[in-house]
Amino acid sequence: MSKPRLRRTARMGLGAVLSGALLAAGCGDAATGASDGAAAWHLVEDLRIGSAASGQADEFTRVADVWVDDDLRLWVIDAITTQVRVFDRTGTHVRSVGRKGSGPAELGIPIALERGPRGRIWIADSGNARWAVFDTTGGFVEHHEYAPGMYRFGDRWGSDDLLYTYLSPSTLGTLDFRIVRRALGESGLEPVDTIPTPRLPYGESVPVSFVRDGRRMNMMIPAPFQATGVRLLDAGTGWWVGAPGTDYYVTRQSFSGDTLVRIRRDVTPVPVVQADIDLALGRIGIDELDGGEVPRHHPPFSGLWTLPDGHLLVRRASEGGQSIDVFTPAGAYVTTAPLPHGAPLQLFHAGDDALYGAIQDSIGVPYVVRIRIDRR
Repeated sequence: MSKPRLRRTARMGLGAVLSGALLAAGCGDAATGASDGAAAWHLVEDLRIGSAASGQADEFTRVADVWVDDDLRLWVIDAITTQVRVFDRTGTHVRSVGRKGSGPAELGIPIALERGPRGRIWIADSGNARWAVFDTTGGFVEHHEYAPGMYRFGDRWGSDDLLYTYLSPSTLGTLDFRIVRRALGESGLEPVDTIPTPRLPYGESVPVSFVRDGRRMNMMIPAPFQATGVRLLDAGTGWWVGAPGTDYYVTRQSFSGDTLVRIRRDVTPVPVVQADIDLALGRIGIDELDGGEVPRHHPPFSGLWTLPDGHLLVRRASEGGQSIDVFTPAGAYVTTAPLPHGAPLQLFHAGDDALYGAIQDSIGVPYVVRIRIDRR
């Protein structure tokens, strides 16, 4: 059986071009530990925000992140308009925060949201190399400059009230990432210590040839659907790490490197089909990877999230779509729930009783969605 080629079957619209990075699917079935009972969780979309009408507050160009504050208001980064829009729990627009610029309360390229001390919202602004901090009424509080050598992805405030920030390998003189922990004091963010990250191998890159502004361009990107492993910073406590390879194997590790929990599941490999390739290439806005091939099957997992109560969520490919496997903090398998919208759903945030993400409709219009978690 020949491998499917990295070629799209149809050209997608501008919304797909702007939708961001590749999304690989995947994951597996139960833990080696015993199930904690016949629990059945259901994931149900109960809110959708978005519009094709031009000039409306709920018209998005590209959703870069979604966060929820203590009053269950949704904060949404619209990357192209350089705005953060705030909606109440019913989806009604409350206010917009920030505008293009480099002055106080202005944003260059907002890319991520975090809840910081005192419930304030921290906006990572890579265009201005700083965080912009707002209170939950949308009032500007302060800026904090990025630290030298900071590598901006996955930064999180931990349960220990420390900000966990990745340091660039080039700054360290090594290929290993490390994290610096900072505390917020009277003079700003002050370093506390550094900790290593679990090592994961880099995936194989493939050449990409595409046309932009009438010119053919070439670049290298990680090949989609590779089993390269996943790590989740459980800030304040340690790591969840999905081991690379074809096995469903997830561990919880302390910051000192001790393995605290092991999860294994036996799964049936899910084939990669042409629709998966179309979606993956559409997310980066290209039609074909020159000379590229993809694996026959999805990797064992594509994403890890934790709920505030410590439950682990593992996203996986399943027949006909995607699912979420649920585990207790101790690693006991709870249940598997089908994920609404499947692979097209980009998940950003896991709250107490809901997941928050973004999708696009058939003509490329972006929507923010809330997926309610029903625990039964």
